[in-house]
Amino acid sequence: MSVVESCTRVRLDLDWLSRPHPFLRREADVPANPSMPGWFADLDPDVDSRLRLADPDLLALAVRQAITDVLARHDLLDSPGVRPALDLLASGHAAAQPPRLEGPGSLTSQLQEEFEARRFEVAPHDDPRLRRWQAAMALARAFSRFRDDVLDPLGSVYLAAGDEWPHIRNTLLRLLNS
Repeated sequence: MSVVESCTRVRLDLDWLSRPHPFLRREADVPANPSMPGWFADLDPDVDSRLRLADPDLLALAVRQAITDVLARHDLLDSPGVRPALDLLASGHAAAQPPRLEGPGSLTSQLQEEFEARRFEVAPHDDPRLRRWQAAMALARAFSRFRDDVLDPLGSVYLAAGDEWPHIRNTLLRLLNS
């Protein structure tokens, strides 16, 4: 009552409470796993919340499509281990650990080394080496055994996309609305 009174400046008395009043009740689906959102929620909370309410198969397709999009934008689709990893994702085997994505000599470590070797030459948000590394990290995060959130790869997709994020975002929203 105090919330209503403070917002409307109308005092609700016992007489008002004793009478019946019309009301509206909304029943919404509660996600199966109402866990705390990951770091992607800080980057694009609207897309994050829409994806969390999506069907799990549609969610997996959306994440896979966004990852594939940034890998293509950075010419990484033909890099070692990328196509087999995408095939594993498409077949629903994200629990498997694809070869050559993480660890010494892997695609992600090579791209990280390229970025760190010249990291102070360009502002990080303008550095294409950082974006390429994040594109590879998006794919690696889709398989991470320590991933806390199914949307974690999209944080790296966001960073890899840079100024192209609105295009990827629109693709995700169209997919969700289809």
